[in-house]
Amino acid sequence: MKIYSAIIGCIILLFAHNSILSQDKKFTHEIIIDCQQVESAKMTSDGTIYGKVKNIDIVFPFRTYINPEKGAEIILSANGYQDYKLVIIKGVPEDQYKVVFTPEVQKNKKNNIDTSEKKAKRKITFDYPITIVCDQIKSARRVGWHQDITFPYHLNICQDLGAHLVFRAPGYENFKLVIPPGTNQHEFRIHFTEDPKEMAKINRNQATSHRESNTQYENTHIGNYDNETVNRENPGESKLEKTIIRWMIDSDPQGARIFWRIISSIPEEVKNTNESYLLTTPYEETRSFNILGLTYENSRDVQIEIKLMKPGFHTQVKRFNVRQAIDQQEISTFFQLVPKEE
Repeated sequence: MKIYSAIIGCIILLFAHNSILSQDKKFTHEIIIDCQQVESAKMTSDGTIYGKVKNIDIVFPFRTYINPEKGAEIILSANGYQDYKLVIIKGVPEDQYKVVFTPEVQKNKKNNIDTSEKKAKRKITFDYPITIVCDQIKSARRVGWHQDITFPYHLNICQDLGAHLVFRAPGYENFKLVIPPGTNQHEFRIHFTEDPKEMAKINRNQATSHRESNTQYENTHIGNYDNETVNRENPGESKLEKTIIRWMIDSDPQGARIFWRIISSIPEEVKNTNESYLLTTPYEETRSFNILGLTYENSRDVQIEIKLMKPGFHTQVKRFNVRQAIDQQEISTFFQLVPKEE
């Protein structure tokens, strides 16, 4: 009889364990809740927080997991403040949320001394200055804080805790910057990866805008380029040949060798060239094309091919239309190198 009872108990425990594991798999999205007013608060949940915890004390910044298919609704309570209701929408929630409590008038007088004492004893201090630099774009949106920032971006973090920052820019994938606890680094350089779908939308919008203002643009800027060509006997006479643009090429991992060449579908006007070596990634320079025979009219038929090579990784190639590079005044790209299989 005892053996039979033990077997039944094991089956029940196994079933409960599998049920918990199945439930845990749904909590796949990590979120961070932060508050610089208070060090800790009491949290209640409707069951969409990992582990279905309720009425627990948390310390900011607080990390947990939610079920993105359901979202979450969290009530946070702190002494001297009104309860804060944090609603996390389902679908594709943000990664970071900032909580700002509203003082509760009736308890202000009672908790003035306690609040000042807490601030004096706080161990978490956001006093470590860092700077985030991005050479691709001038501004981006800081996800979670819902604010637009300009690079270089200066802020303070808690050195003991590090930070998890997410930035969003039109045409690029979100960039997640993870700063480890105890860091001694004050400057962080970030580089966005192009999102093909979003970049295609931007290019289509730009093309429409260019078509609408094409007549005026040609009269004021391009008219002087139409009849200008250069050749082997008369180099350096075209304004487009002297056009200066910014080159920004990076890769992960860095240290890859960069080669470039000209590919032309009109060889009678613009010659194809052999590969030329630039430098290694990261590479940033402001330089001219020096493409003999280039005009604005034929620039749409000319491409710049960029190749990256690094031992142990597959060679990658990208091509850029010269007309688009002229309009954007830059060639900017990022290569995610793929290791070769041994």
